[in-house]
Amino acid sequence: NITSSTNFTTYDVQSIDITSTSGEVCATFIFVTNTVAVGCELHIQNSTITLSRKFNRSLTLNIAEGCISNISSGYYDLYVYDVENNNTLSQSPAIIKNEVFVDEQTTTTS
Repeated sequence: NITSSTNFTTYDVQSIDITSTSGEVCATFIFVTNTVAVGCELHIQNSTITLSRKFNRSLTLNIAEGCISNISSGYYDLYVYDVENNNTLSQSPAIIKNEVFVDEQTTTTS
């Protein structure tokens, strides 16, 4: 298991806590106070694949959280984009995390 945290304040997403286990990347995104962003979008990519998912911000908690599953083992770069109040992505990523390792997904059959 790998857990990491990064703090930034230039964009609406202020920080991200990432946990990577067993074919899955989970994240909690913390937004700056009084932001107009409605959420964020996480892009996970390496040289062969790009996955993305939008996460809606909780207005009462000022966070967004969730997971992207079914990811093959390997190193990935993570890019977090603000989702503005008109549902457009910020032009540049708010946060970039390089070489996050995802463990091999375990599969059970019966």
